Amino acid sequence: MMATRRIIKSVLRNFLGTLTSRYSDWHGYWLFGFVVNDLERLDHDLLIPVAGSPDETPLAHLRTLATIKFLEQLSKAQLDPIRIREAILVIERLPGRVEVQYNPYTDPYTTSGYHVRFMVRAITDLGRAYEYEQIVAVAPHDPAHEFQSATWN
Repeated sequence: MMATRRIIKSVLRNFLGTLTSRYSDWHGYWLFGFVVNDLERLDHDLLIPVAGSPDETPLAHLRTLATIKFLEQLSKAQLDPIRIREAILVIERLPGRVEVQYNPYTDPYTTSGYHVRFMVRAITDLGRAYEYEQIVAVAPHDPAHEFQSATWN
């Protein structure tokens, strides 16, 4: 029982860590810079299968990526998805503007952005609920100050 609780908590923490990382990209740039201006609140069911397409929007890509990364974390933890009854991702742009710093080591640049709250909640097959939350500063996409990933084709 204790091990399962620890595993689920680590799945949720690792999921948000990978989702908000620089490796969540859209055409080689950090994905969240493309959605932050239009984002107020997104609720996404992580257990509903999604099928990405090459023509999808950044928001649709975010949904696809979130589901894939959640299932990857379950797999890495060797936790059968059948053990999770419900898994919801909430992404919410918080009110007000904040200063966001880009590339502090290579090209220091500060711009205006937002705090975005990422929260994931999972309910197990036994009815136990777990949550993890992270707040990240996100600025709108600016190709003049962002570097495109070298791995993007």
